[in-house]
This record gives sequence, C-alpha cells and structure tokens, in this order.
Amino acid sequence: MKIAIESGYGGFKIPKWLLEKCKDENFLKVRVNIAKYLEENFDKEIDESKLYSETLEKLLNENKILKINTKHNSVYFIKEEDSNTRCEFTIEDVDTKRPWHFGEYDGAEFVEYLDYEVVDKEFNYCKLKEWIKRHLLRGVFFDKLLFSNAT
Repeated sequence: MKIAIESGYGGFKIPKWLLEKCKDENFLKVRVNIAKYLEENFDKEIDESKLYSETLEKLLNENKILKINTKHNSVYFIKEEDSNTRCEFTIEDVDTKRPWHFGEYDGAEFVEYLDYEVVDKEFNYCKLKEWIKRHLLRGVFFDKLLFSNAT
C-alpha cells in the first residue's frame, strides 16, 4: 500500500485544496488518496542534481505540485494557495502484512515497523526489537558491558 508521509519538518499538514480532493473519514485512507493523487497529478518533475539551476521557490511559484527525484525516493513539494507556506511529502510503500506505525523526528515522519520478540510466552510479554537495538549501549546494558570489560 502506498501512503503519503510528511517528510519535511513541522508536522503533517495538508493544503485545503488537496484535502478536498482526497478526503475520507479514515485518516489512513486520506493519506493513501494523497499518495495516489500526487503520483498522477504533479505539474513538473526534476532531478535533484538539476535543482541548482532553478530555486525551489521559483519552481513552486510556477507549479502547484513539484516532484523532485532524489537518490532514494521522490519528494513532492506542494504550495498552499494564497500563502508562502509549502508542504513536503514522500510516498512510502508500506508492507501491511507487518504491524507498523508512523514514527516522527522533529515533525518529519517515517514508517516504522513494529518488530518484536516474545520474551515470556506464559504472559505473552514482548520487547520491541528496535528498542533493544536503540538501548543496547544505554542504562543497564551499558553498565554490564563497561564493567565486564573492566575486569
């Protein structure tokens, strides 16, 4: 399933005109509709390497939806009508067979899969594998590692 995520900083915001075209009662369907709309209706496509010749602001003044291809994905810039603000979306292909959610860092979103490990089958207690990776060198784990190497 392809879904739109806010790749710029500042939180998820949708221009009014785009929301009207993509609205649905389910917020995930809105994001799916936005992804489909952007892929089918961008005004201009440009490679990131050629962006130096024209500024982003100039291109957005001339185009409502601008698609910029980068090494890793395409970024869609959308200008809000009657405003100098803009939104920045990428489209992610989500594996809906795996549990997932929107992660966020300083307002920029990403898709994060909830990979977990069952630690105690009797109580069905589990830990997120990402948690283990992120915190391996912190707290108790760090103390054990530090003191085991010291002796």
